[in-house]
Amino acid sequence: METTESPIVAGVFRDRSIANHAVDELRHAGFRSDQIHVWGQGTTTGGMLDALMSSLSGHTNERNLYQTLVEQGMTGEDATYYQQELETDRTIITVQSYGHQQEAHDILYRFGAYDANTDVSRVEPVHTIQLREEVLQPLKHSVEVGEVIIRKVVVTEEKTITVSIRREELVIERRAISPDALPGQPQHSEDSARLNGKVIEIGEGETIRIPLRTEQIVIEKRPIITEELLVGKRKLQEIQHFSDTVKREEAHIEHTGEVNIRESQAER
Repeated sequence: METTESPIVAGVFRDRSIANHAVDELRHAGFRSDQIHVWGQGTTTGGMLDALMSSLSGHTNERNLYQTLVEQGMTGEDATYYQQELETDRTIITVQSYGHQQEAHDILYRFGAYDANTDVSRVEPVHTIQLREEVLQPLKHSVEVGEVIIRKVVVTEEKTITVSIRREELVIERRAISPDALPGQPQHSEDSARLNGKVIEIGEGETIRIPLRTEQIVIEKRPIITEELLVGKRKLQEIQHFSDTVKREEAHIEHTGEVNIRESQAER
């Protein structure tokens, strides 16, 4: 994108499709089709704009770019540069501005073009100043945040169980004997039907012994398994966000007097 006395302004594009948009913008700005020339072949996608690009580039690609630029007043060094860019499959747009060099330059530059003056590969390096910036870098390491202790304790509690038992008790029945009954004759009553025991004669000073029994409960304790604990560890993944302030360096440029400064963004 030359800004010398030469009426021609040139811009180099790496992407043919972006160059197409730059041509469209130049035409909207009032530049005629015969003032705009496109150098270099590219793949078109069809449509009115591609047809225009084809018409603009059809007759120029057959000519030598270097010779054309020199004939239009460009220096041989700059013309050689554009010829070399063309040979590396770049797309070159040249505009015959005739007093509107700056306007054409600004349009091409706005669409990402570069020229012989802004190509950083042609600038002789004097000083390299590195600008640094702090970044947040996570460093992971395992730390112990707690522990779990599992032990068994004996808890004493009172429980009550219900058990049925059997026991014997003494039953005494008194029977009245009829005076008319003969000794030893059995009585035919309901009581005698229920108790027909053996007749025992007890003499004076004698006793009889009738033992009574009962069931006795003996409580026995034995342990049984009522529950199991399965203890293990597993890893969980979670997202955490951390914020902090960082510092970065910026270039602060000051100048005095009439100093021309050109800035460009180099590709990484």
